[in-house]
Amino acid sequence: MKISNEKTFSLVPLFALFSPFILENITYRYDSLIMSVSFLLVSLPFLSVENLKEFSLSSFVFLMLAWMTYQSTIAGYISLCCIFAIDCFLKKENKKAFTLLLTGGAIFVVSALCYRIMIKVLRVNISFGRSVSIFQKHNIINDFIYNLHNGLRFIGQNLDSRFYTATIPLMILCICTLFFIYRDFLRSKINLSNIFYVLFLVFIVFFCTLGLNVFIYSPPWWLRILISFPFVFLSLIVVCKNYIKLQYINFACAFLLLYIFGLCSTYASSLKQQNEFTNQILALANPYLLSSDHMKLIVDGEIPYAPQTEFAKTNYKIIGTLVDKYMRDGWYWGERRAGIYNIVEDVFIQGDEREKILSQKCIFKVSANNKFFTLRVKDDISIIDFKKYPCK
Repeated sequence: MKISNEKTFSLVPLFALFSPFILENITYRYDSLIMSVSFLLVSLPFLSVENLKEFSLSSFVFLMLAWMTYQSTIAGYISLCCIFAIDCFLKKENKKAFTLLLTGGAIFVVSALCYRIMIKVLRVNISFGRSVSIFQKHNIINDFIYNLHNGLRFIGQNLDSRFYTATIPLMILCICTLFFIYRDFLRSKINLSNIFYVLFLVFIVFFCTLGLNVFIYSPPWWLRILISFPFVFLSLIVVCKNYIKLQYINFACAFLLLYIFGLCSTYASSLKQQNEFTNQILALANPYLLSSDHMKLIVDGEIPYAPQTEFAKTNYKIIGTLVDKYMRDGWYWGERRAGIYNIVEDVFIQGDEREKILSQKCIFKVSANNKFFTLRVKDDISIIDFKKYPCK
């Protein structure tokens, strides 16, 4: 499948940039490389999609590697299977499309089973309950609908009018494409079944945006989970390219690029400002944290946004989710962030021990108090209290 020819600008290297959700994956402080590699792994099998044997073997190998790196990208493999099948259905190559879907689906199931077996054999413990699926519970349908609703709401909370405006040209092309498809149907150039297959697969690609989270019991919703979102645009582009000139498609996608470039610039500036703001706040606490050689730290509440980040959120809603505060209630990376220069011990206090200490924080001595936090210290334990609730 080709999106361009020698005389037109290729969209393939750029489609991933059409998603504002992928920014967290490529800038995430701790796992960005693994996420990027996993995203590449699910795409590589389609280089040999014309050869069924090579495609099957490479799919299994790369899917197993993707399972072992960043599982959320697996939805991208399913999306690409659907996208290549969409192109086949539009070209009336139904047998090829069904073969691709059945082969990809079978390999996906086999790789998932092999991964589960490997996890059990190696006795790997996946924390935070992410290994618990809705199929292990009694209310499977209710849990599925609940996750689907939360996922769609999460997407809606992070998209703003700027994004929707940027998609208008592409949506216009999609509407025109639907008209051309309907015209071909009236002229018997395309079957009603093929139209149904195409629309159904586009829906599946959009559904894959939510990733594996819809099948997990009480899943966490983070932007990096939605790594497959750019495949929605690619599926629409593949449908349009069969009826619309590539020059018009490029023009429509340029609006999306303008949006994403503006977002990238704002995101980079906001991230820098938030990091500097965090360092400044920590600098207020560091002199008191140095009072002990083995000081342990607990963060109660969460650090505020930098003023510049707050302003950026008024332009792009997604900035509020993209720019992570790190220093927040009971999250390991918050304490780790404070201990980066060995100011405090690299010890993460959690669970019942943490709750017990926080319940007694009012008996801790107040070492520092300002508009951002109250620092409480007792023996070798310190609490940075961003909540600043008055003690009774």
